[in-house]
Amino acid sequence: MKRFSLLLIFTVLVSQLGGCAYMYSRGTNVSEKIEELVKKDEYELALDTIRYIDKTHPQYAAIQKQREQVIAATKTFESNILDQGQRLTKQELWHEASRIYEYGQEKLPNSKKIQYAYKEFLHKRSQHLKQLEVKLLVSKGKSLSQTEEARKEIARVFPESSQAKKQLKQHYDEVELTAERLIACSEDAMQAKDLTLAKECLRLAKGLNPRKSLQKRIARLEKSYKKATHVEIKKQAPSINKYKKDLEKASSHEELANIQYKINQIYLRNKSNPELRNLKKELDKKVNLAVYKGIKMGSDQYSKGKLRDALSIWQAIEPLDPNNKKLKEYIHRAERVITKIESLSNQKDTVQPAKQGS
Repeated sequence: MKRFSLLLIFTVLVSQLGGCAYMYSRGTNVSEKIEELVKKDEYELALDTIRYIDKTHPQYAAIQKQREQVIAATKTFESNILDQGQRLTKQELWHEASRIYEYGQEKLPNSKKIQYAYKEFLHKRSQHLKQLEVKLLVSKGKSLSQTEEARKEIARVFPESSQAKKQLKQHYDEVELTAERLIACSEDAMQAKDLTLAKECLRLAKGLNPRKSLQKRIARLEKSYKKATHVEIKKQAPSINKYKKDLEKASSHEELANIQYKINQIYLRNKSNPELRNLKKELDKKVNLAVYKGIKMGSDQYSKGKLRDALSIWQAIEPLDPNNKKLKEYIHRAERVITKIESLSNQKDTVQPAKQGS
């Protein structure tokens, strides 16, 4: 009984002191065990093990040096998780990004940076899903508007068909439900100051010609929309004037890309603002000219055999027009040729000269 009590006390003590880390610190090959933990990305367990090393331990000094290496490896691992997660999120590879962040949290559960990045990722993913749901809703509204006349015509041609009547009823039920959802979409969009989406959802809801109670809500929303548009146009005026000046001053590709992002953000939320539409036209004109000149300048350098200069020019203008297929092809071609030249150069350097007299 006494032996059992001592064992129980020891077990509780070990669990309170960090369990595995405490046990590892009492082993004979502590340094090797720490290396093994690092290889498995068990950085926190490796550091906990080092914390339990007593100053009287024969390998104490060496293990303290090893501690610095583990800390450096931990920072590198954390940085890699953050970089990979952000890159995958940018590419909209949501499942892969989620797995990276989850793995990072599993190995570094106390990392504030990974926790914050994962929280931001979940918010972005939620926003993306919400945007997809809105797209489906808008598509549904358009589809119902287009098929209504066909449904009515089928019911008129076959008045005795119960199937045709059933389908028409289902259509009207869908119209009512979709109109309600579109009205809610418009209300949410107005609250979020996204007047472009608010207008689209409102237009589709009205076009479905739902029951009178919904039509009254639509009429009230239209008044709210006009008021919100007027307020937003006034509110956006100082920003538009500032962006106009910034656009005129923008001389580098980086400056142009920066102002492009700002103008596009405000434009997407209120396309009905005439001043904003004019500013967007000016922006597109300047961006298109910069991309055209950049492609030509890069092509000139490429034809002279200055591949890296050409690549640098093309990569600098890519943020201005990331979906430009022609530009992407030029960049990929230059990268392939440069990689091939470097590979051939490395092979040449590794060739051993023939021995004299052989």
